[in-house]
Amino acid sequence: MHYLLTFSASHCSIFYLLNYGVFMFQKYFFFAISLFLSFTSAFSSDFYLAQSFSVQVGAEPAAIFYDSTAETYHIFCIGVDKNFNAIYEPDSGDIMPSWWTLKIFTGNSNNYEAKKVREFDFGSILPPLRPAFVPRERSIFIPQLSKIYQYNLDTYEIAKTIDLNNEVNYDAYALDYQDSTLLISQSSYFSQSSIVCYSLKENKEILNKEIGLNTIQSVFYNDPISSNQYIATISVGPFGKDSSMLFLVSADDGKIIYEKVIGNNVNYIQNFQNKYLVITLMGSHKILIHNLIDNHEYEIPTNTTGWNGPSIAKMFSYGSLFLPDDLQTWIGIGTYNSENQIGYLTMNDPIEFNRINDYLKIDGKIEDFAISIKSTGVFIVSTQYLNEDYSPNDSVRVNFIDYSLDVNESKLNEQISFYPNPAYNHLFLNINDIGIISKTSIKIFDCLGNLLIYRELDSNQFREIDLDVHSLMVGNYYLQLQVNNNIYTKQFSIIR
Repeated sequence: MHYLLTFSASHCSIFYLLNYGVFMFQKYFFFAISLFLSFTSAFSSDFYLAQSFSVQVGAEPAAIFYDSTAETYHIFCIGVDKNFNAIYEPDSGDIMPSWWTLKIFTGNSNNYEAKKVREFDFGSILPPLRPAFVPRERSIFIPQLSKIYQYNLDTYEIAKTIDLNNEVNYDAYALDYQDSTLLISQSSYFSQSSIVCYSLKENKEILNKEIGLNTIQSVFYNDPISSNQYIATISVGPFGKDSSMLFLVSADDGKIIYEKVIGNNVNYIQNFQNKYLVITLMGSHKILIHNLIDNHEYEIPTNTTGWNGPSIAKMFSYGSLFLPDDLQTWIGIGTYNSENQIGYLTMNDPIEFNRINDYLKIDGKIEDFAISIKSTGVFIVSTQYLNEDYSPNDSVRVNFIDYSLDVNESKLNEQISFYPNPAYNHLFLNINDIGIISKTSIKIFDCLGNLLIYRELDSNQFREIDLDVHSLMVGNYYLQLQVNNNIYTKQFSIIR
């Protein structure tokens, strides 16, 4: 299934008077609600909120990423600058920015491990924090004022430093990454912004394109038809006006192939599997889903007003791991008044949002979230950036959504076995005393829900199955076996 999650925000601009002009620093305070999934009795398996608890981390957690290889959440905390002067004064209540890791072993609130692994220079990390997370290369690239640092995800040490003032003379605002190239969004309220492609192999710019006013974020995507590389860029324009723009740009020569005014105060963009751009418009109170094949756009109104609009939307794919194939895309909308709307998207023309009137209210303002699949359920970990009274928060919220097995699936669990686990190049399945089998299929998903292996079996292959998994990388996976109308789902690992 796919999940599209949206969270609300309030925006604050702080002005500093300098000797030779005015510098405006944007700071976003994100307010939101943890996702709560509630499913109707129409499903053979009922989803429910099995666990909900808080985990203490650093001050003002602003970004979170899930590393499926290490089964670890990486949490980045802004810290506290009590006097807004960028000078570390611990006696005033200042707190250093920090990097935390979180491992959750089950849904039990006592079975997790959170620890601080690094502190950053004071005042070097600002919200909204939009690094480039590259777990396949065991790296994360973090913009820190005039520098970009590449950190190793296993040692937490700096692997590379790019000094933008010395090399290209601008500050980074948001990052993306593809094929050893950083995509840097450089933003300014007072002059035209730009996007920069920076080659990490050649240590130099390979593209610098002035584009938009207050460019807030850019992402790479590959054209679904030609596979050529492009860039999708969103710019806010003059704040508070219906002047936010979407630009589609060639990554080769910077040529703009598409541009359009899309609404008020655009805030976030996601490339979903090179199929859709998911764009959040806080001021317009809507989510825009842009089809990359034909540039057709679908609007999902959030039914919010004022500062209660959405600030971030993400879509996640889990295939048919838990839900039927025809119910794959879900959306959750969090608002400033602590109301969380959820429902599924009918992916027709037009796309429709089918709300389910269940809400979860929770203390704390949430800026980001990450999702991972564990056994029979889904972990949703949200960064609670501020408390209800706007004071700095120092925790993340963990929600574990589980589902109850029906009788047929429980029986299937007893009659099917597989080995070895962990596996190396082969995985063997045995099906015993299951009765007459009319249909069997096997699917293997990665931890992000991407379908990697699909196999239909004939009647001669039902009892003993040899799966060749040598093409899978080291990591954790999910095997889904459908026998007749029953579905069996188990986690397994690959080692080398």
